Parts: sequence; C-alpha cells; structure tokens
Amino acid sequence: MEPLIIANEEIKWQKWDFVNVPNHKTGKEIKKRQLVTFFTPAQQLFVQLLDELQFLLYHLFVASWQQNQFRQLNNRPPEKTVVLTKDFAENFSCFSQNEIQGAHWAKDSVTIHPVIARYQCKNQECNNSMVDDIIDIISNDLQHDVHAVQKFTEVIIKFLREERGIDVEKMFILSDGCAAQYKSKVAFLDSSMSEVDNNIKSEKAFYGSRHGKNRCDGEGGVIKSKAARIIRNGGLINSAKDLYQQCLCLQKELTNPDGTCNHNRRKINLG
Repeated sequence: MEPLIIANEEIKWQKWDFVNVPNHKTGKEIKKRQLVTFFTPAQQLFVQLLDELQFLLYHLFVASWQQNQFRQLNNRPPEKTVVLTKDFAENFSCFSQNEIQGAHWAKDSVTIHPVIARYQCKNQECNNSMVDDIIDIISNDLQHDVHAVQKFTEVIIKFLREERGIDVEKMFILSDGCAAQYKSKVAFLDSSMSEVDNNIKSEKAFYGSRHGKNRCDGEGGVIKSKAARIIRNGGLINSAKDLYQQCLCLQKELTNPDGTCNHNRRKINLG
C-alpha cells in the first residue's frame, strides 16, 4: 500500500458528490448528488477516505447507542407508561384486478399509519409481561402533516384508555425526524401541551437519519399485502373505508382462544 501512496501516478476513483445541474423548468441551477469520476494521485484518495471514515465511525456509534437505548425502553418501560413507535407507511393505491385503462390512471390513495404500542400488561397473573399492541390507522387524509399526526395520537390515547383499559400517565414517542410530521415547532408545541389537551405527559425521541427501518414498515406491508391478495381474488377496495373493512380480519383480541391473555394484539382503526 505504501508504494501506491508515495507514487505520483494518477488513479481513477469515483464518489457521490454534489454537482450543479440546470433545472429545465425554472432555468436555474440546482445541486444534485451524482457519481463523479476523479483522476488524482492515490494520496488524495486516501485523504478523502479518512475524512469519510471519521463521519462513518461517529454515525455507527450513535446508531448503536441509540438502538440500545430504545431497546431497553421498549423491553421495560416504567409503570403507567406506554412507548409508541410511529411512522407513515407508503400510501396504498386502490386498484382492481380487471381494471380498464381509464381507471388505471385515476387511482385513489389511502393513508396507512401504523403505531406500535408497548406497555405492561394490567393482568396481575401475567407478572408485568410486556404487551405489543399494534394500532393500524387507515385514513383518507392524504396530507401526512403534523396535524394528522396529532389527531392520530389523540385517537390512540383514547383507544388505549377506553378499549384497552390502560391507566397511562406518560408516553414516549419514537419516530423518524421528518419535519413535516414529527419534528417541527408545531409538533413540539403539541407535545408540550399534551398534558393539558390529553391528560398525559409526552416525551419524544427520534431515530437518526439512515438508521434502517422500524417495525412500522413491516406492519404497513402486512396491511398492503392483505389488500393485494383480496383484490387478486376478485375483491374491491376503492376507498379507505373499504380497506378498513377488508382488513378487520387481521385484528387480534385481548385473549387467546384458550382464555389466556394475548400479548400480541392488533387493532384496525378508521381515522
């Protein structure tokens, strides 16, 4: 490796870098990432690589530490506390198995917002075992903004208290850092007023950028996979209400068939 570094011969290497390109709609220049080819001495390549590694090492440390903290919180949240993991799934596009061309280009979309709630089982015989309660909110609201998130949060709190009978005083919300949905001044205002509006304390934490997918992504896939199978078998899903009704069979109730407490629950909610 040392002879390569010392040598003055140029080598070819590539890097994803920002490049100024013209915007054909506005006529202005914009910056976009593109794969750029360089011809430089090897020493310059290694200098660039070391700079990138410093950022990568810090990124990996933060990701590992953060995942460990979230894992501990999910495994054993404090008493009267619920941990909510939130994320919007990709919209479901309504379609028909034998649709005509005109219908193909005029599809309606449905919002799917899965939430994973983790809390201690209130049944004393379960010895404080953890409950995985999945709440899939299906809605025709396609804005995906902070106001939709706040409304969905209110629906979840009401559901946990009234239908699940959970005495909850504080919620930890884990989500990505999307400014339009979870991480903005409006979202922080809603969180600060949570105790006044919903009689529950709220604390937020955010996954770092590019730290992988959470369980909400898989849950969104469960809903869309079920809907796709129904349509291929001749079923019709033309709206959020249709999707909600077709997915009710995925719900998992509080108790198992043998009467024992079910700690893996699912609720389909029409938002």
